[in-house]
Amino acid sequence: MFLNTTIEIHPVKPVQPSVIESIAAHSGLGMSESVHASENFIAIGRFNDVGLAQGEIPDGIGPVQIMRLHVHEKSNAW
Repeated sequence: MFLNTTIEIHPVKPVQPSVIESIAAHSGLGMSESVHASENFIAIGRFNDVGLAQGEIPDGIGPVQIMRLHVHEKSNAW
């Protein structure tokens, strides 16, 4: 089960900061989770306490080059 893990995308084209803020607000992510995404990646969702995750890629983002899971801390069990 992933804990403290976000779903991130890397669009082909750069995305304006205002759009990133809108994505964070829509997906229930805090700004700290959005800020901790690596350069050019956008957090679109996170794993919950029962190990489920979902994210939505808003219209207008365009093609996505990379999708990844970003684990923010070590876990006692993998």
